[in-house]
Amino acid sequence: MNTKDAIRLAKTVGKTAYIEKGQLHAWGDGAFLKVAVSEPDTPPKNTSSLLRMAQAGVALSFADDAHDDLPSIPPIEGEAALINTAALLWAIKHHAASKDESETREILHHVWATGQEIVSADGYRLHVYPCTMPACNFRPHPALATIKPYFVRVGAEWAAFEGETATLNLRLCHVKVPNWHQIIPTTAVPRLRVRVKEAVAAAKSGAVLLRDEQPFSVVLRGNEIADKRGRWSRYFGELLGEAGEVTLNPKYLAEALAGCDDDTATISWTDSLFPCLIESGQWRAVVMSMSMR
Repeated sequence: MNTKDAIRLAKTVGKTAYIEKGQLHAWGDGAFLKVAVSEPDTPPKNTSSLLRMAQAGVALSFADDAHDDLPSIPPIEGEAALINTAALLWAIKHHAASKDESETREILHHVWATGQEIVSADGYRLHVYPCTMPACNFRPHPALATIKPYFVRVGAEWAAFEGETATLNLRLCHVKVPNWHQIIPTTAVPRLRVRVKEAVAAAKSGAVLLRDEQPFSVVLRGNEIADKRGRWSRYFGELLGEAGEVTLNPKYLAEALAGCDDDTATISWTDSLFPCLIESGQWRAVVMSMSMR
C-alpha cells in the first residue's frame, strides 16, 4: 500500500501513527492497525500532519512529536481460519450504526460470526452469509473494507483480520447474541423466482421513480413489482405456485438482492404481515414488510 493511502487508512483508526521496521502503526478505541509501507522509521505524529507531509513530499522521518505512552498491539492466541472476504464485506456493508445503544437494539451494533455463517442486521433487514469464521461478535470497522481480510485469528478479547498488506486488530464484544434465527421465516411460501440482476434493476427503478412517495414502498404482486396506486409496474420474476402480495421498501429490497450468491433467487413470504425471505445458494436475507412497522 502506498504511504498516502496507508495514512488515510490510519486516520480511520486513530489520531496518531508511527512507522517502525517498514510497518505503519495506528491505534484508536478498540482497534490497532498495522500496514506495510516503504518508509524509514518515523516517530509518532498526528495522522493529519503525516498526511499533509506525505502529500507535500516531505520526508516523514522529520516528524518530531514526542509520545511516551505508545500502546502495544495485544498478542492474540486462538482459533484461526481463512474467511470468505466477500461475505465479510457484505455483512459489514449491511450493518447499521444505530444511535440507540440500549440492549434491545444490540443486534444493530455488531456483526456476529457463528462458525459457519456471518450475520448482520439493521432495523428492516437481516443478512446471513456463509462464512467459516471462528465464532465471535464485533463492531464493524470501516478499515476492513480497505484491508479486505482473507484470514482471521480470534482470541479471548481480540480478533486480528489480515489482508495482503495490512492487519486490523479489533476488540471483541461480549454481549448476548440475539436469537436471530427466530426472525427467519420457516413457513414462508415460495412466490417468485427472479434473475438477480434484472430484479435489482427493477427494484432500483422503483426506488428512483417513487422516491418522493409517502410511504416509500413497492408492492410485489403476482409476478410484478409495482407502486401502490397502480401507476407503474414491471415484470419481476417467474411465479411459483400461488400468487401473493407484500409491500417492501424498494431500496432495502434492491440491496438485499444485490448480495445474492447465484444468478437467481427465490423470494418467499407467508402473507403481507410477515417478513419476506430471499434465498440464493447458501445466502439468505430477510426484509421486513412495510406492514410490520
